Amino acid sequence: MNTRLVYAIAILAVFVSAQSDEEWDGTVRDKTEFCGEFAEYAPDFCQKFIKCCETQFDPSNGDKCQVKESFCAPNDDRKSGEGVCKFSNCTELITTTTTTTTPAPMYESINAAYQAVTILAPLAAALFCVM
Repeated sequence: MNTRLVYAIAILAVFVSAQSDEEWDGTVRDKTEFCGEFAEYAPDFCQKFIKCCETQFDPSNGDKCQVKESFCAPNDDRKSGEGVCKFSNCTELITTTTTTTTPAPMYESINAAYQAVTILAPLAAALFCVM
């Protein structure tokens, strides 16, 4: 394989991966995937996509997003298309890290006896077969 081709592919891969890494913004809500799945089986994709985007946008409640960016371009069959549904200038999401600890399970005596029989039964059967 040509080394120039290998270098070109490697540089292109680095460029594409750098392009796809968008910095997370806590004031933006991207509803594109949600509305795309919602409108996926509709007879008119863009009509349902835009309707979904409109119903998700409520500047008075919830995230209080102030700016809506919605766009949809239908394909020839109108049953699919490409759309964007993003809200910005929203109440900032606060990331938190929570650690949940659960206590170790308490085994009742019947469970312990069952486990002992389960472990010892094959050993006893093997010992019986050997004798």
